[in-house]
Amino acid sequence: MLKLRMVERNVLDNYTDLPVGEVLRRVRNQYALELPYVAASLNIRPEHLAAIEAGDISRLPGRVYAIGFVRTYADYLKLDSDKIVYMFKSQVIGHTIARDLNFPIPVTETRSPAWWMVAASVGTLALIGLLVWALSGSTEAEPDMPVAAAETTRAADAAPTAPVVDETTPIKQGDGKLTVTAKEASWVEIRSGDNPDEILFSRVLKKGESYTAPDQDSLTLSTGNAEGVAVTWAGKKIDIFEGRKGIVRNLPVGGLAAYKVEDSAPAAKSVPAQPAASEQE
Repeated sequence: MLKLRMVERNVLDNYTDLPVGEVLRRVRNQYALELPYVAASLNIRPEHLAAIEAGDISRLPGRVYAIGFVRTYADYLKLDSDKIVYMFKSQVIGHTIARDLNFPIPVTETRSPAWWMVAASVGTLALIGLLVWALSGSTEAEPDMPVAAAETTRAADAAPTAPVVDETTPIKQGDGKLTVTAKEASWVEIRSGDNPDEILFSRVLKKGESYTAPDQDSLTLSTGNAEGVAVTWAGKKIDIFEGRKGIVRNLPVGGLAAYKVEDSAPAAKSVPAQPAASEQE
């Protein structure tokens, strides 16, 4: 159930000394959510979420993707995504591994190198220069790929096949009868009832946002917070969840919603028959 208890609202204040990945893992475990289910809900590969929890940025496709994944994951767990992203940048992205380019230091080290070391270094450099001069006339050295181009190529090769959830992208509305409105930030997913593998909509709706599904009679609705969304069918508000709370998976809507709208319509009032003219006389 994605509804923070009172003790959990200050979770970031209690976990500031922990890595961001460990904070996300602990909060996920508080909700008793399995990593594959969260990955399917956010449309992010499970190995990428596992890399975030492990703090292993080398397994992520790139800096921009990594920050987007962390923000989406934090919003899904109802954490302060801005603070989580800031901690992630300072803890993981801001740390680089410096390469050790020092030569081995002998046991009997002195401040001045031994004469034979200087001579060997000069001789090695001279030999390398001579070889380069001899080969430069017959062999043209292949130019190095610019660093920026190399980084772009690696990022393109490592880009995930699944689309990245971008909360700044406007929601593309459908033309059907089913509309879901977020009373508070809630993850919502709508699938085709005729083809369960066809995902029509899947993202976290912010408070006040709404989505209208395509014009299909057979649909299924899933959400991470049933109390945080309101559902209407053909403009009429209905209680589709029937008292359910928290996570609801693959709830059939369509015929059920139409029945609830029809059932909630007020019955036509019976009008007494007017007496005939002859009876009034």
